[in-house]
Amino acid sequence: MLIMNRKLITSRRQFISLPLAPASWCSPPAVPVIGSGEAQVWLARLDEGKAAGMEEILSDDERARAERFRFQRQKKHYIAARGFLRIILGKYLEINPDQISFEYNMHGKPSICGASGDKIRFNLSHSDGLALCAVTGGREIGVDLERLQPFSLDERTISRCLTPLEIKRLQVLPVNAQTRFFFDCWTRKESYLKACGEGLMVSPNQIETSSFSESPAAEVIKNDCETRQTHWSFQNLPPIPGHAAALAVEGSNVRLKFWLFHDALNDD
Repeated sequence: MLIMNRKLITSRRQFISLPLAPASWCSPPAVPVIGSGEAQVWLARLDEGKAAGMEEILSDDERARAERFRFQRQKKHYIAARGFLRIILGKYLEINPDQISFEYNMHGKPSICGASGDKIRFNLSHSDGLALCAVTGGREIGVDLERLQPFSLDERTISRCLTPLEIKRLQVLPVNAQTRFFFDCWTRKESYLKACGEGLMVSPNQIETSSFSESPAAEVIKNDCETRQTHWSFQNLPPIPGHAAALAVEGSNVRLKFWLFHDALNDD
């Protein structure tokens, strides 16, 4: 979800363009397996009618969080998204979805408890009734999904979310292309922050994305006080009508597979 209030930091994240490869959403295997150097992304429609059944496989703390939502639609989407996540992870781990336990770092980034957490890394994002679940083996990953909608790009919002270079790129675009550009930048920033687990500790206007705005695949070099450099990459996702989405993965040369959980792109 779009969150504006973030603490500023002094370092700037830079992104470098890499080649793209065509891809599309496919029918998944009955038993998915994560190969070495792979990342797999699942797309699902959050069926509100199945939320009651999904709630049965959630943990007590997940059910408690669901009860805190004011609106029933939000509550049902949360339940369906967490149920979807558990079902997908259960497929990889070959265990019942309700047997999965999660733990969270200091910024709220989830992982699977126990030895399975070292083998399977994941991230979840949902927006407007659709959800993405990204899974890798042994490397961090982040995914973000946002519905494209009319958005007031006022000066305050732009300055808090975009870098000076991104703002320059935005200003030369036709008005009807500015919303898409903004959300493309935003989902890349969010997916990166979710992947590296820094959450609200990093300001989006300190993450440079416009150098690859025409090509979503990119290498990300995170510069900080450590002597080593941590390498990340953004990967191209197949189109999702009416939405912007981005995937960030630790390392590069990742092989991608995209699975459709049931018939997520149709309303039937």
